Formats: sequence, C-alpha cells, structure tokens
Amino acid sequence: MNFPLTFPSTVSPVAGQDVLSALVVLTMMMQAEVALAPGLPPRVTPVDDPERWLDEHWQVKSDHWWMEQSPLLNEQLRALLTLQVRARALRRGAPRQDIEALLPDADPIFATVSLKTKGGELVRIPGFVALCDNPYDDELSFVLYGLGAGVWFDRHQRMVETLVRYLRADNCWTQGLSARARAALTDTTSVELVLRPLPSRPEVYLLEDMQLLQRRLVIDGLAAESENGEGAVALVPLFEQLQASVADAVGALRKDLAPQWLRHLSPAERERLAKLHQVVNETERQLAEQTQHSDFYTYASQQLGAWLTAKGFAQLSAEQVRLHVRHDFTADAPPQMVSLLEWVCGGAYHGKRLAMTIQHEGLRNALGDQGVWSLANELQLHRGYVEHVEQTYALDENRYLLSRALDARLQLARQAADFQGLDRRAVRLLEQATQDTWAQRSGASTITVALLSINGEMLLTDHLYIYSDDVHVLYAPGSPAGDLQAFNSPGQMSFALGALTAMPAGRDYLVERVRHADRPALNRYLTRIASLPQEWSRETITVHPQDIDGWQQVIQHWTELRVMKILDDLEEIRPVVPARPDGTLQRRVDDIDHELRVLMTDYQAAAQVPTFMAYARDRVSERINRFPGKKEGWIDADTVLVELEHGVRQSLTQVVASGYPADFNFRDFARLTSTVGQDLSHLSNRAIDGYIRAARLGEGYCDEIRKSYLDPDADAQSRPLELHRHITGMKIQRDCLVELQSGRLSDAHADWLKPVCMAFHRGSFVDDCKLAMLKINGAAVVGGYLLQSPQAKGTLVYLSDGPGGRYLYTVEDFVEQWRSDALQDWVYAHVSIDDELLIRELNESVRNDDFADASESKGNARIARSLQVLYNIRDLSVALRQRIQRLLADAKRDAYSAARRITQEVFWLVGLVADVIALAFPPARIVLGFIKAGAGFYRSLAALRDGDKTAALLSLLGAVASLPGITDVVKFYGTQLVDRGSKLWSTLFPGESSALSVWVKNQVEALKAFYERHEVFKELGSGAFEPLNKRFEEELSWYTQLVASQEQSAPRQFT
Repeated sequence: MNFPLTFPSTVSPVAGQDVLSALVVLTMMMQAEVALAPGLPPRVTPVDDPERWLDEHWQVKSDHWWMEQSPLLNEQLRALLTLQVRARALRRGAPRQDIEALLPDADPIFATVSLKTKGGELVRIPGFVALCDNPYDDELSFVLYGLGAGVWFDRHQRMVETLVRYLRADNCWTQGLSARARAALTDTTSVELVLRPLPSRPEVYLLEDMQLLQRRLVIDGLAAESENGEGAVALVPLFEQLQASVADAVGALRKDLAPQWLRHLSPAERERLAKLHQVVNETERQLAEQTQHSDFYTYASQQLGAWLTAKGFAQLSAEQVRLHVRHDFTADAPPQMVSLLEWVCGGAYHGKRLAMTIQHEGLRNALGDQGVWSLANELQLHRGYVEHVEQTYALDENRYLLSRALDARLQLARQAADFQGLDRRAVRLLEQATQDTWAQRSGASTITVALLSINGEMLLTDHLYIYSDDVHVLYAPGSPAGDLQAFNSPGQMSFALGALTAMPAGRDYLVERVRHADRPALNRYLTRIASLPQEWSRETITVHPQDIDGWQQVIQHWTELRVMKILDDLEEIRPVVPARPDGTLQRRVDDIDHELRVLMTDYQAAAQVPTFMAYARDRVSERINRFPGKKEGWIDADTVLVELEHGVRQSLTQVVASGYPADFNFRDFARLTSTVGQDLSHLSNRAIDGYIRAARLGEGYCDEIRKSYLDPDADAQSRPLELHRHITGMKIQRDCLVELQSGRLSDAHADWLKPVCMAFHRGSFVDDCKLAMLKINGAAVVGGYLLQSPQAKGTLVYLSDGPGGRYLYTVEDFVEQWRSDALQDWVYAHVSIDDELLIRELNESVRNDDFADASESKGNARIARSLQVLYNIRDLSVALRQRIQRLLADAKRDAYSAARRITQEVFWLVGLVADVIALAFPPARIVLGFIKAGAGFYRSLAALRDGDKTAALLSLLGAVASLPGITDVVKFYGTQLVDRGSKLWSTLFPGESSALSVWVKNQVEALKAFYERHEVFKELGSGAFEPLNKRFEEELSWYTQLVASQEQSAPRQFT
C-alpha cells in the first residue's frame, strides 16, 4: 500500500474541531485497516493446543501482514497519540499549555508504564506510555496515554489511583497480564507507579503491543472454543475501547459548546426542559408514524427498498449499493463512487458519456442491459414524492397531529427562552397567550397575532408574531438571531430582521422564508439593500393583524402557515411541464443533469479554490480565532456584525475584504456584536482595525486563482480550465434545450438550434453558433453570450440565469424587456462596478429618446445597437483563461475588485450549475416536511429550516440517547466524508487548510483507493467499519450532524 507517510508535526492552535474531526476519521480508518488482517483458517475440530496451532496455520501470514503494514500503522498510531493528547488539552478548563508542552512534537520523554506490587514484582502495563519531562520526578505532572483507554494528566500518586481504577474494569489490555498480576493490582495502597524511558519510538512500542494483544485474544478465543475468532483478529476489544474514548472527546465538545445558561441549569430546570422535550419527541413520532412523511431521500430510500425486496434483494440497502461512474469528457478522469440511492434520485440516464458499474453482481445481472436507468424510469421518484406529500396534508387528521407537534415545540422554545433570559414581559405575554380564550381576560391588554411580510408583498412564512401594547414577540424557528425574540415595537422588530441581511446566513434565511414565487423579487431587493442598507427601514416589515382570540386558534393559524410552506417547498422538485413538451429533448436535459453532476464533482476536486467571499470567510475566521483571550469555541467571521457609520451593518468578513470608508474612525466608533451570542471581548477595535489594514485578502485570493487555473507553461490548459469548458458548454446546451420547449422561440430559430443541442461536441456553440461574449454599450456582461445564426438570419441573446428563468431572447424580445426592473437588476448584477456608468449612460439616452418619441421606436433602436460582440470565442477555456489573466493584471491596481470579478467570472457558472444539479439531486439538507424521520435531524445541532435551535440545544444538554444511530446519519454523509473534493472537508476542518486536514484527507483517499483496487468495497460507515460502542455511535451521529449543519450554513456567494 502506498500511503502518505508524513504526519504534520504542528496543528493550528485554534483547530479544536479540526483535531476532533481528524480523530474521528482516523479511528474509523484504523479499524477499517485492521479489519483487513489475515483471518483464521477454517477448523473442523476443537484446537487442543492453540499456540501450536496458530504457529503452524496462521502466525507466519499474520507476522508478514503486520510487517507490511507497520509503516502505515506506526504513522497512524503516532497521529492518534498526538490527536488524543491534543483533544485532552482542548477541553474547557484543562491546563492546556501544560499538556501541550508534552505533545510528541514538543519532544518530551516517552516512558513505559509499570506498577510495582507489594511483593516487589514489576508489572508492565501493555498499551500504555507516559509523556513527561522527567520520569524519575514524582512531583511533576505528566500525561498518561493508554491506546484505546484514554488520556490523563496528573501527578504520580493520583495517577496510580486512575490507572488501577481503569485496570479493574478493563477487558482489553489486562488480557495479557497473568491472573496473579491482575489480583495484585487491585489495591491502590499496595502498588507503586514506575516510569522508565522507552527504548524505542512510542508508536513502535504500541504497535508491538497491538500485535501481542491480537495473538493473546485469538489464543484465548481458541481455548474457549469461541466462534468470534474474526473479532479477536480484528482487535474488537481494543477498537471498542478506542471508540469509547473518542466518544468521550466528542461528548466533551458537545458539553463545551453548550451556552452558559444551559450548562448552569438547576436539576429542576433540567427536568422541566427534559419533560417538554419528551412531549416534542412523542408528538413528532406520532406525526411521522401516521403521515409516513419525511424528506425526499427517505421517501426515495423506502421506494427503492420496496423495489429491491420485490426483486429478491431484501437484504440490500439502496444507500450501501455502490455505483462506479466514469466520464469520457477528459482523458484523465478519475472514477467516482456514488450510492444507488443518490444516483436514482436524479432520474434516468440514457446518455453515452458516462459508464456505470453496479458493485453488486446479483443486482447487476437482474437489471441486465437496461441498467439503472430502467429502475429510475420505473419509480419516478420526484413525481411520486410530490403526490405523496400533497395527499398527506390534505387530511384533517394529519393536520391535527401536525398542530400538536407545533404546539409542543413552541412550548419548549418558550421555556428555553425563559431560562436564557428573554425579557420577562415577553415571557408573561406568552404565558397569557397560551390561555384558551383571550376574550375572558378581564382588564388585560388585547393580544394580537399577525402575519409579517416584506414591503407588504412578500409573506414571511415560519414567523409567528404576537404583541400586546409595547411587548412584541417573534417566534421564528431556525432564525440566526434566535427562535424567540422580544421587541418594544414593530419598528424595532423590522430593524432586527433587517440586520440579518448583513450576513450570508441571514440573507439565505430570509429567502428561504418566502414563497418560491417571491424569491426572485426578494433576491433583487436584497441586492439593492447590500449597496444601500439604509433603505431597510422601520416600515420594511409590514404587520398584518389576524382575527384570532385564543391559543387554539393561534396553533391552527401556525399549522396553516406550516402546511402552506410544506406544499410550497414542493416546487423545488416538482417536475416542470413545459409549454411544448418534447420527450427527446427532455431526455437529453435529464442526461445533461447527470453529466454535470459528475463533472462538477471532478471540477471541485481539480479547482480546490472557493469563491472570494468564502475564501475571505475562512481567512478572517482563522485570524480572529487566534487573537489572545478567546473564551469560547470557533467563531465564524460571518456571525460577527460590524456597525459602521449611519447604522450601516456588515459582517466582519465583508468589512475585512472590502475595507470601510476612509473618513470613518473605526477604532473609536465601530461596534462588534455576535449574531449567535458568542463572547467577542477578545476582539478590540484597535486589533481588528490593524488586521483590516494588513489583511490583503484580494491579493491572496488572486494568488490562489493563479496557481489553480493558470498553468505555468505558457498556453497550456490546466485541468480546471478544461473542465470549465465542458461545464460551460453543457450549461448553455441544457438551457437551450429548455428554451426549445418553452414555445418562445420562432420555428426558424428552433430549426437550427435543435440539431446543435442534440449533437454536442467540442465546437458546439463555438463553431456552430458563432458564440461571442456579450457587451452592452461597451460594458462586458458576465454570463451573457450572443448566438449568431446565418440560417435564421438573426441573433439570440443568451443569459446564463436570466430573470424569470428565461435564458434565450431574440433581439426584439430583449429590447422589449430592457426597461423592466427585472432585466435592469440582472444587467447591473452582471457587469463590473467600473462599467455600471456605461449602463446608466445607455438608460439616460433611452429615456431622452422616449421623451422625444412616445412610440419608443428610437429608444428601441438604440438598445438594439447597444448589443455588441465583446469578442468572438474560439475555445471556452481559452476565453476564460484570457479573462482571468486580464483581471489578475488589474489586481495590481485594485486587488479587492479584481478578486470579486474573478469570482464572478469563474463561479457564476459553478453556482448556477450547482442549482441545476440540486433540482435533479436535491441535497440532503432540503427537508420538505415537518419530520425528517429517516435521519432524525430534528434533535440535532443541524437546526435546519423546519427545525429550531431550542430542540437542537437540548442535544447539548445530554439527551444524545434519543439521536439516531450512525447508520442513519452516515448513509447521507458517510460517502461525503471521503469523497474527492467534498465541501464537507472545509467544515470538518474549519479555517485555513491545515497540514493536518490535508494529511487525513490523503490518508483516507489512499485507503479508499486500496479498497477499490482490491475490490474490497468496504467504506467508512459500513463493511470494514462498524460501531462497537453505542456511545460512539450516538456521539458520532451528533457530531456528523454538527459538521453537516456547518457545511449547509456556508455562504453561497458567487459575486
């Protein structure tokens, strides 16, 4: 096996989650690795002499395997030792500096660990080493490390008690001790701890103990005629303990992440919350059982499971059946592995550019030549899911169960908010509101319930607004600002919602809380707010009082809002029926969706460069977490809000990336606040101001782009550019196929465009369409092209993401739409800031023309003349390379603007293609119903759209036992944990890519490649890895969901 063999000696001091992520992955890797050790040969009769039998039939092969694997296992053991000691140092309240001073890279003295009995016998404790400054000084504290057992830091005498207490309960390393030695070690008063310098490196010493332990476990198993010989070979007792110690580390993180109020609840308060939480769980369970409504992927899994059972494969799971996928777009395309579930969720594939192999011979034979496409075609999962959900919530009994679950959640949120310190007047208002009938409340103020909308037009779903006099309460589950918020007036509430627009997560939150039909308008409005934040006023949020006079009516109102949201969310996957449907054209659209998904996975791995704002977020977050005095966990720069002059608020990421007005006194007047309630006291204005002035993020980003996209050999084409060419061409091809079914194109245009779209090749849209970059009145338009047709004697204007989902316009259509707000907003969003003046000049001239000519014909002619060729394209990748080179040259003048424009040039397409793929392959984060029964994320930290932070926080309180097992979580994220180019790596390892994250990723890639090469199709989360310790299963479930939720909250900024 060819594994990377250089473990990084240092890890960023802020990498707490980095360390735990690596620890979790490394634990699974080592278990999967040892699972490949030679098994025992079959035995017909009991073995009389186990040791002799092993020497004759197994030991030679085993010794050879251990010798062959020792370079890898030695490195992994040293890594595990380092990670576990560092994780212990990162615990809240731990003497971090003292422990880190004894890390392996700090060059401590490594010592063997022995206990001296009362009779003078020295008993070496296998699997344990000490890290210390002086093994002979009893007064010094030291680190005691037990492989699989844990990490302790204390003085000698206390450590004796700790070690003996462990050995009494141990069922692993004590197997190698004699019965007399075990008996002598039961009394802490009669033993003495003895440390002696190690004669070899600690990893070599521990590996020898692992090998001895394996032999001892196998011998004992043979002697007892146990049938669990494979478990002994795979060192199950050791990995069971290792999982338990990792579970302790993750559990410690879970407790450390809990906010202060949650950690300091009294027993009575904890019990009160637990009871309310139990009611939530029970009502949600009843709803899930009755409706059988979960997320799209769980529905798909159920349908596939039924199909597999009907075909005689009841033992197979659609999540575990793997497909190997290869494409022929590039010569060096690596194979990709996806689950049968993931692939079939995208529909049928009929194309010829992808080769798929099912990694299950029986299923492969059953499907025959037709392959997977016949299965996808038969199930029609998207259409079936939409019908299932619509029918489910048409029934009154299901709505009733939903109302009970919603009521229980609101009561839980109310109690948690009270404990957190919500304004007491707001708490009393909620308590009064829960009375059945408000009309009977004599002498009390009127309670009003209202709907909220943005600008009186865009309804905010998932927002319950209750007020009385000057007490106003907003219940907004999942809001970055908190589930329950209290205000003095509607104006204050409006400003609070406006504050969300200053951060990417807040903008995404608002967009997801309006109906699909309103989202384009809201996106345009938020773009305007980004440049003119003062436009968001006290009146931006409109309050619409409702005729409600009791709590049951409140819950009924809340239920109706929720059902409306559930049904509206179906638009994300509802099959679109075009005006002029064409089965052949639509089949090609479906095929391109699959091909784009495979190419995008390849592209993400090859490019390894994020958008500029994502890059900035990582760099700024990494820096602010290194400022001295930080008291809490990882701080995301996007959640740090900076208030500048005139009440303008921006995320710290944005301020560091773009700077602030030159005449603003940042040091004296800037205000920093956390949108998630973290302690930012270590971030002084002076320190942040100094960092802003020195950051130079634009320059750093431009360097990353140069390294990734521009091959050092003159005109050589880098792999990202080659893939970008294919993706661009296929995106245009797909959009044209959609437009051909829209009924908007003339027959003349349709006749020449259809054969071009159906026969895609290297010159498509370049040679066939005389493709050209669009400029309008001299302003280059990113994502705008001209398709020129001699046959049709006309030109089509192509917009990559045109308003209203339209991609193609004739010149006449474009002119007709020019004056609309939608097209104007689109154009301004796709030209550089420097070129906006050219668009304004064109608009001014058109207005003058219209004033002089009421028929608008003169202005129309001017608009048509403004549509010009920026340059003709010979090759899409060459064109992108040239644009990047020009922008990098501009970076010497203004690195920030150049970085933003590079992101716009490169990633406008990546973002659009990601959105297209999401339609065919809905991400697991799209929870279309109230209960996600399959993966059970509602009691996790994920706090997804249908979840709330109150229930999520309770998982921190300790109710982890109610979480789903690893099998329910890893089926969604297990593949992503090891997939090439997965974005999950950036959240498993937050901040700047460290040597540690790269090392672990390379290790996993190598292990994965080894499995594939030897057709050992065992992946993390199945086969070679299985949870041996229930707490590890639970904690890993919680931790995976934490990581997943962070990945889902990453900013989607492509400008």
